[in-house]
Amino acid sequence: MLVAGDGPARTAIRHHLTTAAPGRVTFLGTLPPARLAELYAAADLMVWPAHREAIAMTVLEAQAAGLPVIAGAAGAIPSIVTPPGHPPGGIITRPGDVTAMAHATNRLIRQPAQRATFARAARRNTRHATLTAAARCLDAILRVAAENCAQ
Repeated sequence: MLVAGDGPARTAIRHHLTTAAPGRVTFLGTLPPARLAELYAAADLMVWPAHREAIAMTVLEAQAAGLPVIAGAAGAIPSIVTPPGHPPGGIITRPGDVTAMAHATNRLIRQPAQRATFARAARRNTRHATLTAAARCLDAILRVAAENCAQ
């Protein structure tokens, strides 16, 4: 398992992961974008345990690279991983539910066909996560709001 990133929870995360998977975890620290792209290309799955993220660019980058994602339902992450009207690009769990995240991870590790299905959807779904798409959505919301205010 490769763990990229750094932050104030580094010590606790290192302790938990090395206890759960002794000898199987490599901590890479903070990496430049080019190195992250190499990791995405070499990976089979991304697990994003953060539970206070409004939106995680890392999740978008991983999906654009064709990685299925397991993430907690925080902020806009569910709309990225499992966008309404589109096939899911992974699995969303309750924020902070370590057991659900572990079960989802084990499930996808053991089910390569499901990972492949999620990976294809993940790559397609990132096409909808653009500034242009967000601007269209905001424009539609503002038009409805303006109509309601005019009444």
